[in-house]
Amino acid sequence: MPSAQGYLVHQVTIEHNAKSCSELCDALNNDVFIIGRQLYRKRTPSSEPIWQDRGDIVLNTAHVGKVAEFVEFERDEDDEPHGNIDHRRQHTSGTRPPIRPRGTVF
Repeated sequence: MPSAQGYLVHQVTIEHNAKSCSELCDALNNDVFIIGRQLYRKRTPSSEPIWQDRGDIVLNTAHVGKVAEFVEFERDEDDEPHGNIDHRRQHTSGTRPPIRPRGTVF
């Protein structure tokens, strides 16, 4: 499923009842579909991050590329910046373009 911006890769944040990545790996290998709670990260008007529960989502495990436990870190004032700090590329802001532009056949 492409992202809303048209990219081929779609990142989804879910909450699942697995107690570890190993347990979730077993669920992904044992079931064709799994159910989790979909969470969207939003920002308040004061730029504080909040999580919005978007309800249950069914995922086809055949299309899951990778999984990692989400850990939210507090940011200190002297922390290095988060985000895109690589200034060697021509376009340093935003996300990269799709790997295969729409309509391209290889």
